[in-house]
Amino acid sequence: MKTQPQVKLCYRWDTKPPHPFLCTEWAQSDQRNPGQWLMAPDCTFDLPPMGNEYRIPCRQDSTWVILPDFRSARFWWKADGSPVAFVIGQTPDETMTPIPPPVFRSMWDDDLGGWMQFIL
Repeated sequence: MKTQPQVKLCYRWDTKPPHPFLCTEWAQSDQRNPGQWLMAPDCTFDLPPMGNEYRIPCRQDSTWVILPDFRSARFWWKADGSPVAFVIGQTPDETMTPIPPPVFRSMWDDDLGGWMQFIL
């Protein structure tokens, strides 16, 4: 007699929108209901698509979608030189630059395409 596996791999997502993929877990077979699995409500057996450095799988409407993910990217606001704190789904735009500002007084100059430092 063939026995049913006791565990099965499932994929968990964050409960906070936009519900990014978090990790894999093991679902336990339900001993009281053969063929059923015990797992968290934020898990699925559907394999998420592959992401990469700037893309992450997220769970939306019972399916996986790929969204931009620049949270690890280093960009600065041209307006004031402060670091950009990206959220999932946000992409760099013309108000940001990957060029870090100088340490002291500076402002972004679009004509120069870089930071202009003030010397006092």
